[in-house]
Parts: sequence; structure tokens; C-alpha cells
Amino acid sequence: MEAPASNTQKLLRAILKPVVGLCLKRAIVITEVLEALKAEFAEQASAEIRKQGAKVTFSKVSAMTALTRREVKRLSLGESPAVEQQSLGARILAEWETNKRYLNKKGAPRPLYLSRNRSDFRELVESISQDTDSSTMLFELERLGLVVRGEDGSIILKKTEVPYQELPDKALNLLFRNIESMMDAAEENLGKAHESKNHFIRTEYYDLDPSKLAVIRAWLLKEGASYHKKVRAFLAKYDRTLHSDLESGKGCRVVFSSFSHAQLEDKDARGV
Repeated sequence: MEAPASNTQKLLRAILKPVVGLCLKRAIVITEVLEALKAEFAEQASAEIRKQGAKVTFSKVSAMTALTRREVKRLSLGESPAVEQQSLGARILAEWETNKRYLNKKGAPRPLYLSRNRSDFRELVESISQDTDSSTMLFELERLGLVVRGEDGSIILKKTEVPYQELPDKALNLLFRNIESMMDAAEENLGKAHESKNHFIRTEYYDLDPSKLAVIRAWLLKEGASYHKKVRAFLAKYDRTLHSDLESGKGCRVVFSSFSHAQLEDKDARGV
């Protein structure tokens, strides 16, 4: 039986909440998320069809995902969308960098202003979009650290791309595998797929001494590593590659994952 729409929305929002938070921190806009989501739907639908021993076709993937056949074909060929949409901020910064109206004599982006007497920043924003006012866009560019205020009230272009540390493939792979396992474990527990539940526990304190964060991090790291060593020793007893006397046949996979996160309290970041 299909779950009520309200429950579906609650589930999706719970899953997407940390994803959206990460996107906002890295200035990833919804058009980029939708493109990645479409690609992932098409890829996993194709994998599911192969798992059933059937031939993958655009029509089958379309039926499973509600993507159009044309969209499925485009994604399978790795083609970009017909219209690639930059974020509004990126378009404004590109105009600031290239339009002579906003450059100094050396060809570099000059400081702009947003005041009653001088409003060239407002002109810049309105030349790209009439849907966002200049004050709102200034807030967003300042939030991302792309512009700074000068002593005279000017708006100075500091950088044109959001600075963030590149995530190595190993870290991305670990992130994906942990999220995948956590979701599988939660789904099995909610659906009561097994008589014995998966380990799914969270311990959280809100009002610890902030001066002890370094001590807490170090202790959790040490104790976590120690407990994982204990888990590995236990699971190794049932590893058939190590013990030839165990029953043969189809094996099973067991994941025990853990992490800790210690930071200064942010009440707005508390879960619902």
C-alpha cells in the first residue's frame, strides 16, 4: 500500500535536509541539484532493470522514474541540459567582471555603490534580473564572502567563486557508503524487516563546556577507534575467507559505522 503523501514528504524532507544545507553552504543552486537527481534516478533505474535480468531501454527507465524518454536518452549520453542555468549571483558577478561599465581603467572590476546618491550596484543587479532586489543580492554575496564593504560604503568584489576545499574521492566514497548504509538500516528498522533490529543509536548533548571541545574530540576519536577494533575482532570470527570450516554458500555483508561531530551550539541546527 502506498504511503500517504504527507508521510512521503516528511521522509523526503528528512533525507534532503542535510543535503540542502550542504548545497547552500557551497552555493549549489536547485537547478544543479535537479540535474544530479535526474542522473541518479536514471542510473539506479537502469541498474535495477539489469538486476531483474531485463534489457535496459529508455522506455523502461522512463516508466520507473517519470523522466521523459528524451531526458533519459540525454542523461545516458552524458549530454548537458538544453539550457544550463547559472545561479543569479554567478551571472551578476560575470557581468561585473566583463562589462566595461563596471570596470576601472585597468580593466578590473571597480567598487560599486548602493546608496541614494550612487546606485550602480542596483543597476548591475537589475540588468540581470528584475526578480531580486539589490539589497537581497548584496546580502547573499556577503554571506558567501564574495564581496566586502569598503570604508566609504562601497561594495568591493573580493572573489568570483565560492571558496571550498575539494573533497577527495576517498572521502566522497566514504560519505556515500555511510549514508547508504544508514538509510538501509533505518528503513529496515522502520519496516521491521528482521526480528532483531539494526544498531541505530544517537547520543547528543547540547550544553557542554566549549573549552573542552578539543578534549572531547580526541576522546571520541580514540574510543571510537578502539571499539571498531573490538567489532572487527568479533566479525572476523565469522569471516569465511579466514575460516574454511564455516558453512559455504551465499554470504552476508555487515556494516558497523560510527562518527562524532563536536561544535559550538547552534540552536537553529537542532533536529525536529
